[in-house]
Amino acid sequence: MIVGNGNIEEGGAGIIDAADIVIRFNDCRSYGAGGSRTDAVAVCNTGRPAKAMLGSREWHAHPGVVSAGEIWSVRDPEKIRRDAGAACRLSSGTRRFLRRLYR
Repeated sequence: MIVGNGNIEEGGAGIIDAADIVIRFNDCRSYGAGGSRTDAVAVCNTGRPAKAMLGSREWHAHPGVVSAGEIWSVRDPEKIRRDAGAACRLSSGTRRFLRRLYR
């Protein structure tokens, strides 16, 4: 199930958590009211939003990101690498993900 960042109707959390796979986007804003399961996070942001998100301790600690088995880049990986760059502090898990992504 692809779960956006908008409002989730009452009862939606159970339906989302029962899905075969749960994909959330960027900062997983619907996590909680929209269920507590995340199998993959699709990172769509580029530029300053990507740099802020990937460099944020809050993003790395977010339960939706922590519980995700995979983090996907749906943009050009070269652009994400430039945007995230050395200027932001990435967790070791995110660094490993980005290294695999850019091979």
